[in-house]
Amino acid sequence: MRQVVRWEKPPEPFRHRSPIRSFMTTKKYSHPKMEEITLPVLMQALADPCRLAIVRELLLADDRPLACNEVPLEVTKATRSHHFKVLREAGLISHQMEGTRCMTSLRRAELDTCFPGLLALIRKRI
Repeated sequence: MRQVVRWEKPPEPFRHRSPIRSFMTTKKYSHPKMEEITLPVLMQALADPCRLAIVRELLLADDRPLACNEVPLEVTKATRSHHFKVLREAGLISHQMEGTRCMTSLRRAELDTCFPGLLALIRKRI
């Protein structure tokens, strides 16, 4: 004789946040203050050819912010995102959200004040 086992679905866990609220929030990026930025950190960020290419593209764009997909790089999305994060944490670039797009701009005025000639040297190599 077979025994019948009844399976009951466990109760749904209580959710504290509504699902609509969770995707409506925009991502906040933290940028270091210029007093916290050191030359060795900047040089280490610029040592990678992909990151140097990103800075050069931003220099060529003058003061127009670029979306990260507007910079031509032959890397995966994850690698691209990592390079932008390293540049942001080094203090070279800043991110601003415009709708659903993350726009990137060079911190040109602040860099020229704290490290005069650095961006001119990078621009000369373009």
